This record gives sequence, C-alpha cells and structure tokens, in this order.
Amino acid sequence: MKYSFEMIGKNAGIIWQNLADKPKQSISELEKSTKLKRDEVLLAIGWLIKEDKLNYEIVGRGTKFYLK
Repeated sequence: MKYSFEMIGKNAGIIWQNLADKPKQSISELEKSTKLKRDEVLLAIGWLIKEDKLNYEIVGRGTKFYLK
C-alpha cells in the first residue's frame, strides 16, 4: 500500500492526540489505542519526530513515546 503525505499527516495527528491524552506509550500500545496498523504508527512517529514534537525514552527492552 502506498501512503500519501496527507494520510501520514492525519495519522500523526491521531498519534499526537492519543499521546496528549495518555503519555508514554509504546508502539504496541499506540497500535491498540489508535487502531492504526504498525506501519502507519511508525510512519506517523517518524513524522512527529521530524517535526520535533515527540520525545522518547528507552524503558527496559522497549521504547516509550511522549510529546515535547
């Protein structure tokens, strides 16, 4: 499936809002809470990191994401 910039941006908004409501989520948690597919979550996270709107921390063997 080809992802458009519009779709990635829309999904980034969904991730952003979700993290505003519940910070420090893993990729798996974001998949469940947003009902987005893994690749959609990863593309949206990349978008938000590029825009300097997202931080992350390593927790054990995983990564948790939260807004700046």
